[in-house]
Amino acid sequence: MKRTALAGLFICAALIAPSAFAAEDLCDTQLKGVENSLASSEAQSEGLKNDIDKLLKDAKAAKAKGTDAGTKDCIELTSQAQKKIDDDQKGDQ
Repeated sequence: MKRTALAGLFICAALIAPSAFAAEDLCDTQLKGVENSLASSEAQSEGLKNDIDKLLKDAKAAKAKGTDAGTKDCIELTSQAQKKIDDDQKGDQ
């Protein structure tokens, strides 16, 4: 009985751990993507640049918490920043 319970715990841990790492990877990937988009985009208003800089700062602070909620906040904030950049680029075309 104890072996079965212990095996069940190992299986649960093995299933849960990859999703946590995937979220952290997504946060890092999106941070780099926003930074690259910001660096490569041509014309941006000063207000938009300030908004995106604040979102990036908040996303990095959320990531630094090292919690699942912080990672989720990082992903949400970087998504907002990328959307603002994309919307601005669509408006320029």
